[in-house]
Amino acid sequence: MIEALVMKPQYNTKPDFSCIIPLYNKGKHIARTIDSVLNQDFEHFELIIVNDGSTDNSINVVKTYSDIRIKIINQANQGVSIARNVGIANSKADLIAFLDADDEWLSNHLKDIYELYKQYPNCGAFSCNFLIMLKNGIQISSNIRAVNTNSINCIVDNYCKSCALTKGPLTGPINSSTAVIRKTVFKDIGCFKEGISNNEDLDFWLRLSIKYRIAFTWNVGVKIDRTLQNQRPLKTNDERDYFLIISGNELLEKKCIKNVFWLKEYINRVKLIYSKNLIRHGYRMKALSVLLKTKTIVHLHKKLILVLAISMPKFIIDSIARSKIKK
Repeated sequence: MIEALVMKPQYNTKPDFSCIIPLYNKGKHIARTIDSVLNQDFEHFELIIVNDGSTDNSINVVKTYSDIRIKIINQANQGVSIARNVGIANSKADLIAFLDADDEWLSNHLKDIYELYKQYPNCGAFSCNFLIMLKNGIQISSNIRAVNTNSINCIVDNYCKSCALTKGPLTGPINSSTAVIRKTVFKDIGCFKEGISNNEDLDFWLRLSIKYRIAFTWNVGVKIDRTLQNQRPLKTNDERDYFLIISGNELLEKKCIKNVFWLKEYINRVKLIYSKNLIRHGYRMKALSVLLKTKTIVHLHKKLILVLAISMPKFIIDSIARSKIKK
């Protein structure tokens, strides 16, 4: 339940962007994240921070800001999907920009996206290149594949192909801190699915890609924080990773996509990631069952490595998991 709108920005005209930050216990990072929004070269936006029942000092940090563009919405903890959807429902702009509470935008981000929007006004979504922040101050470039490199700005020709071929800790050309979505898209395909604690954003990008084109700029506009990615417990019937497989199979059943091959290979990639996590947590027979049902061509070598890993000692499995087959 929404408790209050603590600060309401006043505009003479509608903002060009509504920037939405879902916030839950990110007291150590939220100031950096907010500062990155307020320091944008493009200034005509509103910033909606949905405090999803934080129990640390997150909301106290947010309340130290007096910028009239900031709107705070407090609600009981209900999950990131509901937090984003509440932000969308309270937004004023036609372009909805998302940012996770521990990531940051470079100062050029909204300006570059706005130029991309002007160049490709008929697209449903807009995104950009990004950097990944790791421990010890290390930053690495994204490893986005199957997106046109002949131009700084372009259209993503095949979203599923890009997701299937992209390697590294983040998948594909759009994520929850680079995405800017037309508000009308949510009215058409719905918002983020609620009650899901993992891959709810990947599900949305996949559904979006079926009906809308995605514009992309190779200009780096975002830094993604992966310094606190701790390995979480996994149960045999855990569907947090498996949810995207279910979602992809539902689209295949509806026969609503032309590039069926690459959707299948994207799903296969997710299955391999799911299998890898099952193996690492000791659920080897469950992993074998998933692998035997994974009919992949593009990722066949990774499948074979995982099948072999099922019978290997744990220290070898951990070594393989840390190498090429990363989420």
